[in-house]
Amino acid sequence: MSYRVVITARAKSDLRQYYRRAARHAPDAAASWLRRFEAGLKSLSKQPHRCQIALESERIKQEVREYLFGRGLSVYRALFVIASEEVRILHIRWAGRDIAEPDELLD
Repeated sequence: MSYRVVITARAKSDLRQYYRRAARHAPDAAASWLRRFEAGLKSLSKQPHRCQIALESERIKQEVREYLFGRGLSVYRALFVIASEEVRILHIRWAGRDIAEPDELLD
């Protein structure tokens, strides 16, 4: 089964924020990072259940999964839900941050 991947406005904003921060220091590397991250998000169209359930699930009483991207100190979490034939990317955050608040996961 193939899922449609939808990146919410909030998640797009999060991604742009992290990109702009990286681009101030290394524009070429930041552009490559963004392309790879977006490709990783699109890969969720196949087997999104491969990603683990996020701690945020307990806070909003809904199954939220997390896609981890990066390595070392530069790991980011894309929080998403699977609904019918759709994967909705709700929020993207640096993995070193605390778990997301419920209002950060709403469209």
